[in-house]
Amino acid sequence: MIGGRGYQGGVVQVRRAGARLRPNEREAFLRLRTFPGEQGQIDWASFGKVLIGRARRDLSCFVPALSFSRDFYLEFSFDQKLESFLRGHVHGFQDLEGVPRVMLYDNLRSAVLERRGDGIHFHPRLLELCAHYHFAARPCQAARGNEKVASNASLRPGDF
Repeated sequence: MIGGRGYQGGVVQVRRAGARLRPNEREAFLRLRTFPGEQGQIDWASFGKVLIGRARRDLSCFVPALSFSRDFYLEFSFDQKLESFLRGHVHGFQDLEGVPRVMLYDNLRSAVLERRGDGIHFHPRLLELCAHYHFAARPCQAARGNEKVASNASLRPGDF
Protein backbone atom coordinates (compact mmCIF):
# COMPACT_ATOMS: atom_id res chain seq x y z
CA MET A 1 0.00 0.00 0.00
CA ILE A 2 2.67 2.55 0.94
CA GLY A 3 4.99 1.14 -1.72
CA GLY A 4 2.51 2.44 -4.30
CA ARG A 5 2.96 5.90 -2.85
CA GLY A 6 6.69 5.93 -3.33
CA TYR A 7 7.98 4.40 -0.05
CA GLN A 8 11.08 2.31 -0.71
CA GLY A 9 11.82 1.07 2.81
CA GLY A 10 11.02 -2.31 4.30
CA VAL A 11 8.20 -3.58 6.50
CA VAL A 12 10.47 -3.80 9.57
CA GLN A 13 11.25 -0.08 9.34
CA VAL A 14 7.55 0.76 9.20
CA ARG A 15 6.86 -1.42 12.25
CA ARG A 16 9.67 0.21 14.23
CA ALA A 17 8.40 3.69 13.39
CA GLY A 18 4.87 2.68 14.38
CA ALA A 19 6.08 1.25 17.70
CA ARG A 20 7.87 4.52 18.52
CA LEU A 21 4.79 6.60 17.74
CA ARG A 22 2.24 4.32 19.41
CA PRO A 23 1.50 5.40 22.99
CA ASN A 24 2.48 2.94 25.71
CA GLU A 25 -0.42 1.13 27.30
CA ARG A 26 -0.79 2.13 30.92
CA GLU A 27 -2.12 -0.33 33.43
CA ALA A 28 -5.47 0.66 34.90
CA PHE A 29 -5.71 0.76 38.68
CA LEU A 30 -8.69 0.82 40.96
CA ARG A 31 -8.50 3.69 43.39
CA LEU A 32 -7.86 2.27 46.83
CA ARG A 33 -10.21 3.47 49.52
CA THR A 34 -9.59 2.94 53.21
CA PHE A 35 -11.41 3.61 56.45
CA PRO A 36 -10.12 6.08 59.04
CA GLY A 37 -7.34 4.55 61.12
CA GLU A 38 -7.00 1.56 58.82
CA GLN A 39 -3.87 2.32 56.83
CA GLY A 40 -0.86 4.60 56.64
CA GLN A 41 2.10 4.83 54.32
CA ILE A 42 5.76 5.51 54.99
CA ASP A 43 8.33 6.91 52.60
CA TRP A 44 11.49 8.98 52.40
CA ALA A 45 11.66 12.06 50.17
CA SER A 46 14.95 13.49 48.95
CA PHE A 47 15.53 17.24 49.08
CA GLY A 48 18.96 17.24 47.47
CA LYS A 49 21.99 18.68 49.24
CA VAL A 50 22.31 21.57 51.70
CA LEU A 51 25.39 23.49 52.76
CA ILE A 52 26.23 23.14 56.47
CA GLY A 53 29.37 25.16 57.16
CA ARG A 54 31.74 23.96 54.43
CA ALA A 55 30.15 20.54 54.02
CA ARG A 56 27.42 19.61 51.57
CA ARG A 57 25.00 17.18 53.22
CA ASP A 58 22.13 15.13 51.83
CA LEU A 59 18.76 16.28 53.15
CA SER A 60 15.98 13.71 53.43
CA CYS A 61 12.47 13.93 54.76
CA PHE A 62 10.66 11.12 56.55
CA VAL A 63 6.98 11.13 55.57
CA PRO A 64 4.31 9.07 57.31
CA ALA A 65 0.92 9.72 55.69
CA LEU A 66 -2.58 8.54 56.56
CA SER A 67 -4.30 6.90 53.59
CA PHE A 68 -7.84 8.02 54.47
CA SER A 69 -7.33 11.69 55.35
CA ARG A 70 -4.02 12.17 53.52
CA ASP A 71 -2.79 13.97 56.61
CA PHE A 72 0.97 13.67 56.94
CA TYR A 73 3.93 14.52 59.12
CA LEU A 74 7.37 15.68 57.99
CA GLU A 75 10.67 15.13 59.75
CA PHE A 76 13.88 16.27 58.08
CA SER A 77 17.09 14.31 58.51
CA PHE A 78 20.64 14.26 57.16
CA ASP A 79 20.48 10.49 56.71
CA GLN A 80 18.05 7.65 56.09
CA LYS A 81 19.51 5.39 58.74
CA LEU A 82 17.46 3.03 60.86
CA GLU A 83 17.55 5.25 63.97
CA SER A 84 16.16 8.23 62.03
CA PHE A 85 13.56 5.94 60.48
CA LEU A 86 12.34 4.58 63.83
CA ARG A 87 12.44 8.00 65.51
CA GLY A 88 10.36 9.39 62.61
CA HIS A 89 7.70 6.76 63.28
CA VAL A 90 7.45 7.69 66.96
CA HIS A 91 7.29 11.44 66.27
CA GLY A 92 4.84 10.92 63.41
CA PHE A 93 2.49 8.84 65.55
CA GLN A 94 2.60 11.54 68.24
CA ASP A 95 1.90 14.33 65.76
CA LEU A 96 -0.87 12.43 63.94
CA GLU A 97 -2.34 11.48 67.34
CA GLY A 98 -2.62 7.78 66.65
CA VAL A 99 -1.34 4.72 64.87
CA PRO A 100 -3.05 3.08 61.87
CA ARG A 101 -3.65 -0.67 61.98
CA VAL A 102 -1.43 -1.24 58.91
CA MET A 103 1.56 0.69 57.57
CA LEU A 104 2.63 0.20 53.95
CA TYR A 105 6.33 0.19 53.11
CA ASP A 106 8.04 0.36 49.77
CA ASN A 107 11.45 -1.25 49.33
CA LEU A 108 13.05 1.14 51.81
CA ARG A 109 16.52 0.05 52.90
CA SER A 110 15.69 1.07 56.45
CA ALA A 111 12.63 -1.23 56.49
CA VAL A 112 13.32 -4.16 54.18
CA LEU A 113 16.38 -6.37 54.61
CA GLU A 114 15.57 -8.72 51.74
CA ARG A 115 12.88 -9.26 49.15
CA ARG A 116 12.60 -12.34 46.97
CA GLY A 117 9.51 -12.55 44.83
CA ASP A 118 6.53 -12.25 47.16
CA GLY A 119 8.64 -12.99 50.26
CA ILE A 120 9.85 -10.04 52.29
CA HIS A 121 12.13 -9.87 55.31
CA PHE A 122 11.51 -6.74 57.38
CA HIS A 123 14.18 -5.37 59.71
CA PRO A 124 13.80 -6.92 63.22
CA ARG A 125 13.90 -3.49 64.88
CA LEU A 126 10.99 -2.34 62.71
CA LEU A 127 9.06 -5.45 63.75
CA GLU A 128 9.78 -4.59 67.41
CA LEU A 129 8.32 -1.13 66.80
CA CYS A 130 5.27 -2.74 65.16
CA ALA A 131 4.75 -4.94 68.22
CA HIS A 132 5.15 -2.01 70.63
CA TYR A 133 2.66 0.24 68.78
CA HIS A 134 0.35 -2.63 67.71
CA PHE A 135 0.41 -2.11 63.95
CA ALA A 136 1.23 -4.43 61.08
CA ALA A 137 3.94 -3.74 58.50
CA ARG A 138 2.91 -4.62 54.98
CA PRO A 139 4.97 -4.33 51.80
CA CYS A 140 3.70 -2.49 48.76
CA GLN A 141 3.48 -4.55 45.62
CA ALA A 142 6.40 -3.81 43.31
CA ALA A 143 5.55 -1.24 40.61
CA ARG A 144 1.94 -0.77 41.74
CA GLY A 145 1.11 2.89 41.23
CA ASN A 146 -2.06 2.91 43.29
CA GLU A 147 -0.69 1.69 46.63
CA LYS A 148 1.54 4.59 47.68
CA VAL A 149 -0.66 7.49 46.64
CA ALA A 150 -0.90 9.36 49.95
CA SER A 151 2.79 9.71 50.75
CA ASN A 152 3.97 10.25 47.17
CA ALA A 153 1.33 12.85 46.33
CA SER A 154 1.83 14.77 49.56
CA LEU A 155 5.11 16.42 48.65
CA ARG A 156 5.59 18.58 45.60
CA PRO A 157 8.73 20.57 44.83
CA GLY A 158 7.03 23.98 45.08
CA ASP A 159 5.48 23.37 48.49
CA PHE A 160 8.46 24.55 50.55
